[in-house]
Amino acid sequence: MRFRERIFLRMVVVAVVVFVTSICALMYHNSSNNVDKEVLNLRLPISFKFLPYLPEDPIVWQPVYIISHHNEEVSFVLGFILTPGNKEIELLNKLKDLLTNMNEMEQKASLIVIFVADINLNRAIASVRLLNTFFSPYTRNGTIDIIAPPPQYYPKELQKSYKDFTDIENWSKQNLDIAYLMGYVSVKGKYYIHLDDNTVSRKNFISTIIAIMDKEHFNEKKWFWLDFCNDDFIGKLFKTSDLPYLATYFQLFYKDKPVHLLLYKYLETKLCSDNMSDKLCNFLIAQLWSHEHILLFEKGAVKPAMIFDKRTSDNNHTTDKRIGFHKHHKNPTAYTKTSIGTIHGYTMKLAYSGESYFHGGIPRKNDNIIFQFVKPTELTRYIFRSGTVKHPDERFYDTTVEILPLPMRDRIFDTTLAQRYNVTRDGFYIVGSFNDDGIAVGTIDPNFGVLERLRLWVHSTSRHWVYLTDIYLEQKNDSELLLR
Repeated sequence: MRFRERIFLRMVVVAVVVFVTSICALMYHNSSNNVDKEVLNLRLPISFKFLPYLPEDPIVWQPVYIISHHNEEVSFVLGFILTPGNKEIELLNKLKDLLTNMNEMEQKASLIVIFVADINLNRAIASVRLLNTFFSPYTRNGTIDIIAPPPQYYPKELQKSYKDFTDIENWSKQNLDIAYLMGYVSVKGKYYIHLDDNTVSRKNFISTIIAIMDKEHFNEKKWFWLDFCNDDFIGKLFKTSDLPYLATYFQLFYKDKPVHLLLYKYLETKLCSDNMSDKLCNFLIAQLWSHEHILLFEKGAVKPAMIFDKRTSDNNHTTDKRIGFHKHHKNPTAYTKTSIGTIHGYTMKLAYSGESYFHGGIPRKNDNIIFQFVKPTELTRYIFRSGTVKHPDERFYDTTVEILPLPMRDRIFDTTLAQRYNVTRDGFYIVGSFNDDGIAVGTIDPNFGVLERLRLWVHSTSRHWVYLTDIYLEQKNDSELLLR
């Protein structure tokens, strides 16, 4: 059954459950005279129905620990999720920097909510108390709320050591964390910005967001979220009025996909019909998903885990079968630069040098990767592979391979090259492109001579993040180069 059909069926089930629950509640209300009014007015979350492991007791939905001045009249709510793993000190530093990057006006217009997502109750309470001690001036004046959910909120399979999680359990818990946090903040302010315990912000980011929204007239436009970061789920700004719908959706499908894919599927389900072309569907989604050119948030530097296979073959080429990572040692020395956001420290520099792979955010139209050769180099062929075994969709689409020859002085440049290759406005020759499998392989005409740069150019916005797992630029033997 297609994913969209499963969504429709689940939505129908939820609608029926809500209707039946409402009728039963009304009958119960009319037949009970001795029940406390507060209980009668309490709207039980329908999460009890599609998270069947939850006991039907409203107490399991309440934070097990909360520090709050019930500030509910702010413009911006900033949500942080503190995951297990002794990250309190890291979060303390990141929050300190975040507050430093907010002036007094911005702090008054904002509420920071720290969600301590540790299933171990004793450890969660210890983290809450540590955070409260460190940020007591801000918790006292209502700038910071700290909450921790009850352990019963999570299914039994997630009530174990965080380091033992599989990938599916990892994203399942993250989806439940985000859904709970969204439910809490939905009544706290007008807009919500999702961050995490490793987020770095720019100076006066709140004022910048306000200026962008005023300039682009977002108060008059129809939009669903604004993107101020290339990485993961962070830096996305939502209207709090939309959060209950998203939280419900994330809880419905928390086991099925990571949160960034669920977010895209939510819009796809909301806007696109089965008989609609992908082009029209992408166009409609793009109308509600605004990619801002000013990036206000990014992941802090994290040392990537070197998980490639250490075995080396005769051609000095190694591969990690889990990622599909290819390692080369013969690329010419070059400076690397990219406009695509880096995820978890897997940088283009590490990928080019053969130490790791590149993992980037969603490539957008006109994003590029540039390899600037330290010494002008004559190349004979190139190989670029994107996507992985586990994430085949996270590859390059509609992306060309382009070269910039060094200007000729002592020898005549082959003028027919401009007739045989398309040339960009800034003088790059398009020599190839990525195929449907996310691979670009080709040879370079020797008449181009030595090259100053090679680049990859993205011509349309993708739906997915991107892995670049293989970069190999084969050069002519140094003795054959005629450098000018």
